Amino acid sequence: MVACANCSRAIGALETPLAWKNAIVCFECHQRLSAQAAAGDGGKPQPPIQESVQANTRNDLAAVALAARPPQRLALRRSSVRRNGSPAVGCVVAAIVATIVCGLGIVALWLAGVFGSGTAGLTYREFMDKAGLRTSGSFIETSRKDFVAKMGEPDKIQHVGDRVLLYYRVSDGQLQISVEKYGWEYNGDSKYLTVGRSNCNLY
Repeated sequence: MVACANCSRAIGALETPLAWKNAIVCFECHQRLSAQAAAGDGGKPQPPIQESVQANTRNDLAAVALAARPPQRLALRRSSVRRNGSPAVGCVVAAIVATIVCGLGIVALWLAGVFGSGTAGLTYREFMDKAGLRTSGSFIETSRKDFVAKMGEPDKIQHVGDRVLLYYRVSDGQLQISVEKYGWEYNGDSKYLTVGRSNCNLY
C-alpha cells in the first residue's frame, strides 16, 4: 500500500495516486499543492501517474496479502507412479529364480541316483561287499545288465586295448575296475562279464 508523501495517509487501493514533483501524493494533497503553486510561483501541476503507480500499488497489495496469509503445511505424498524394476518386483523375480535353480538341483541329484553309479556315499569296502567281491581272490560272473542294475552305471568308461576300465565314485576316492572288452560289450543280457577283486584299484 502506498502512502502520501505529503500527509502520510495511506492511499486506498481504489484511489488514483497522483505525482507532485517526483513524489506520490493523494488527491486532496495534490489539489492543495496545485492551488498553492498556482497562487504562489505559478508552477504547473504534474499530471496524475496512472499505470505505473497503480501497478506498484497492486504489487504492494499482493505482497501484503501474501504476508498476512497463515503458513500452510505441505503434505508429502508418495508418488503413485509404478516404476519398472522396483525392489518388490526384484525380490519376486529372485525368489522365482531361486526356486527354479533348487528344483533343477533336486532333479539332477535324483537323476544321478537313478542313472549314475549311486555309489558316491559308499566306501571302497562297502562297494566291494555290495558287488560280492569280499575276499582278495573272489570274482563274479555276471551280465552287464545285472551288474549295472546292482552297482549303477559307471561315471566314466575308458577303452584300453582289449580291456574296458570302469570308474565309480566312492567316498574314499575313485574306484577303477578293469574287465574284458568282450564281456562288457557283447550281449549285455548274457553272463559273459567277469569281475575280479584283483582287477579293482582305488585311486
